[in-house]
Amino acid sequence: MLKITPISDPDKETMQGMFTIADTTPPILQPISDVENYKTIPVSFTITVSDATGGPIFLAADSSNYSIITSKQIQFEPSVIHNIASGVPQAVQVTINTSYVAGPVTISITAFDSGNLSDTQSFSFNIIDAPNIPDSERQFLIDLYKSTYLNVYESWQKQPTHTDYFSMPGTECMWEGITCYNGGNYILAIDLPNKNARGRLPDSISNLTHLKSLNLADNQINSIPDTIAALTELESI
Repeated sequence: MLKITPISDPDKETMQGMFTIADTTPPILQPISDVENYKTIPVSFTITVSDATGGPIFLAADSSNYSIITSKQIQFEPSVIHNIASGVPQAVQVTINTSYVAGPVTISITAFDSGNLSDTQSFSFNIIDAPNIPDSERQFLIDLYKSTYLNVYESWQKQPTHTDYFSMPGTECMWEGITCYNGGNYILAIDLPNKNARGRLPDSISNLTHLKSLNLADNQINSIPDTIAALTELESI
């Protein structure tokens, strides 16, 4: 809807034949559902923005708890919609990275149009601690990657990364091919067939004391260390 406002001349106290046409319809953000997520895992989702009159749309975000999530940790792609068509929904990818603190947080996302009209949608997180596998099991996964050149880069080294250049501790059970007990206490199975792996399995495979299944079929693994004998629960290989 457009609002037409006449411009008055205070000197003559009459209405001039000139008008200001102002946009009175704000952009629209679709509602966002509340979610729950482990603290070290980035969250990505899509929001939809529309505007009845079209034009540029600017996006901003705010956090209720800056110790967990700051505004800088909320990223939009794109952050500015330069040519949104009138009434046509536009998808925007939102990625949120969390800090190393657990707790509740509410995120507010606001869409502004060129006339500074806006719409805001809020949703809540309950950031919880992810159960971590032992450091020794994580080390085996890193050793396996480095010694066999596994083709799992996009999954195992997804941002944000730790100082070892692999995804953050607590995320291992979401890495490609890894199955954990109870969501993360220890590794139960590795299923990585046809990943262009080659060479020798690292000696640190003995760290996986609860491993039940190891599937590296259709790779070029040419040597298995004697330390695999320590895997007393291993059922299939």
